[in-house]
Amino acid sequence: MGERIIGIDLGTPRVTVAVMSDGEPVVISSFLRTTPDQASTRAPLPATLLAAKRTAEEHLGESVENAVVAVPAHLLHGQRQAMLDAGRCCGLTVRRLVHASTAAALQASVRQHRWGQSAFYTFDDGGVEAAIIEVDSDVLLVRSVHACPAPSGARLSLDETQKTCLNAMVNAGCNAGSIGRVVLVGDPPLDSQTQRSVAGCLGAAREQSVQPRAAVAHGAGILGGMLTGEIQGLLLDVSAHSLGVEIPGGVFQPVLMRNTLLPTRASRVLTNSADGQTVLEVGLFQGERILTRENHRLGTVRVEGIRPQPRGLSEIEVRFEIDASGLMSVRAIDLAAGSALPVVLDLAAP
Repeated sequence: MGERIIGIDLGTPRVTVAVMSDGEPVVISSFLRTTPDQASTRAPLPATLLAAKRTAEEHLGESVENAVVAVPAHLLHGQRQAMLDAGRCCGLTVRRLVHASTAAALQASVRQHRWGQSAFYTFDDGGVEAAIIEVDSDVLLVRSVHACPAPSGARLSLDETQKTCLNAMVNAGCNAGSIGRVVLVGDPPLDSQTQRSVAGCLGAAREQSVQPRAAVAHGAGILGGMLTGEIQGLLLDVSAHSLGVEIPGGVFQPVLMRNTLLPTRASRVLTNSADGQTVLEVGLFQGERILTRENHRLGTVRVEGIRPQPRGLSEIEVRFEIDASGLMSVRAIDLAAGSALPVVLDLAAP
């Protein structure tokens, strides 16, 4: 048998594991866990992924080494990286991180052959996210995603729920009249008032054929099948956060904007601010606010080995890349010399 990739919905309060069987996703396990925001290389995350791995191995009767993990869109770079690190701790390679709303769309659209533009609203104790997604044949294009984490695991208010939906529509450049259906996915179930509020805000009838507790895991399993070639399809996902640097005055200067198709890259040219400067440091942030103090600090980019020159003469291109899982990498080039420079990422704890 060829390579197999399991799908894991790493939501709250439950983890759900799915595998592909005869071309269809099947849930094989569901168990309790803590919130995804506690992601780190320490327990409980490695233990959670190990439990998912062992459950799949018992069901399949074979070793499982690869997974697609569905996570909330609001997770930052450090939290996403922690997922990969935790997987390595238990012998599981996380081949892709996918937003919960995107995973749900893979199940509800691609596998059901439902084309057109839909809204997907996913929820759990960690927060909510709304995504506007367009499907044409076997191509799934995420137009926008907007996520809102819930403080301390509390449910969000009706106002915050509607704001999340409206922001997703504005960012996608669409209105309620252009959305064909609304899919609500998550656990525990939403109360009827919130369901009506979401459907009303998005201006379309709620889809009833999707299993709200299993759709995300199903979608993660489907993406695993797409990565191995078992299922034909193309997923075009987007970044959930803007990535930027701090400029004088504590101002946030975006480098890569939210809802940019992934993978993506961009660069900024920096110069030395003092004579003979051999090291450049710049603060790195994720968020949408004008001031860096109102965004999430990722850490510091430190470029070393710069040739000493008078102030303002160095030209250092810093290249930022975000991969399909929303993970960032940084490189630096001395433009005059055409050579790569050492880069140290001093990242804040997730």
